[in-house]
Amino acid sequence: MSSLIIFFQAKYVTMLIRAIILYFVTHLSDMVFTVIVLLSNYPSCALDVSRDTIDLLQPIVHSVTLLNYSINWLLFVGLMDNLKTAWRKKSREAVPRLTEHQMTPLTGTTDRKIVRFADRTEGGVDVRLPQMRREKSVLLPEVVGSILNSEMFRELWLFLPFRVRIYQPKLIFSTNEDGTSITNFLNTVRGYGATILAIRTIKGEIFGAYCGSSWDERVHGKREYLFFGTGETFLFVFNPELRLYPWIGLCGRKTSPDSCLYMAADSQHLSIGGGGQEAISFESSLARGFSGTSLTFANPPLCENGEFESAVVEVYTFTDTMM
Repeated sequence: MSSLIIFFQAKYVTMLIRAIILYFVTHLSDMVFTVIVLLSNYPSCALDVSRDTIDLLQPIVHSVTLLNYSINWLLFVGLMDNLKTAWRKKSREAVPRLTEHQMTPLTGTTDRKIVRFADRTEGGVDVRLPQMRREKSVLLPEVVGSILNSEMFRELWLFLPFRVRIYQPKLIFSTNEDGTSITNFLNTVRGYGATILAIRTIKGEIFGAYCGSSWDERVHGKREYLFFGTGETFLFVFNPELRLYPWIGLCGRKTSPDSCLYMAADSQHLSIGGGGQEAISFESSLARGFSGTSLTFANPPLCENGEFESAVVEVYTFTDTMM
């Protein structure tokens, strides 16, 4: 139905009428010439045209006909191009796609407004918090842990999926209390769903990731180091303002198997974001890690020089009670 509406818009109807008229004009010279030839063959006809004249006029008529065909074809091509352009524009309006410049946050309350926009030079999403009313809301989190302060928590919280924002954060792992063993980390987070991994380096850098899947989804009993997870996973860094790096598929970019590597872990390794380099990775322990440019999130290194020593690593989950 929408294609018919586009087709019968006034300017396209005008172009179509012109094409039809030109079609008849194209054949007019040929038809007149044919009638003249037929009439000249009848002795009783007053029209007397010699054979030499017919032979002279025939290539001229054919040339005019060919020229008209060419003009008609060019008009037809122009009409089809306009129709295709209008159809694509109508399709984009009917089914809008998320791009880096159109991404909007999941606002936690009606009184809070956030403006997000993409940085074309480095990628990612800047988050600016303009003046807003500081009103209490059950959707805003209580501060837990020692890495994120109250303002950081609230800024980050508004970009989490709504299914987890209705709960409160709960600290379930800290290297200050549980050590830097990756095995101990995996045992501690076992049985929990989505989590937030936050890191503060000895240089004071703060970054991490929202992990949209449970760490229990990692492959058990196999040697392969396989990635898992979903496109809900994203990276964040406070430097000093919040910058987000969502999965590139949410930004309307072309994806591939190498850009859909979200989480991976075994007893000796832990990674978030793969393809090319790993966005966040630990080897052997959580005391020292690496950050590189991943295809999954199109992020730059989240720390200086791509290597860091952890001052503290914390993991938060979501619960409906404060424990």
